[in-house]
Amino acid sequence: MKVCKLRKPNVKQEFARLVTERKDEVFETDSVESKWNAMKDVWQKATEQACGWTKGPPIHSETWWWNHEVAKAIEEKRRCYKKWHKTKTESDRNKYKEAR
Repeated sequence: MKVCKLRKPNVKQEFARLVTERKDEVFETDSVESKWNAMKDVWQKATEQACGWTKGPPIHSETWWWNHEVAKAIEEKRRCYKKWHKTKTESDRNKYKEAR
């Protein structure tokens, strides 16, 4: 579902309206489990109606934090793991844990 659309005020208001309309369904149930399932169903249907569905990968990639420094650290962690996996020594394991 396109939940990123909930940032828009008009979509957020529509979502709130849809949830409010169906809130009585949650209170009509008896057990905690059935209340949770009813509440989950209300939220999912409201999200589906207000936001719609996507047809593929996310529009906004969540890689804003990925940079050369992070890539280098990941590569070092992988290198340490491969070395530890081959040697099985405690010192290589400690190097891998530190890189991780």
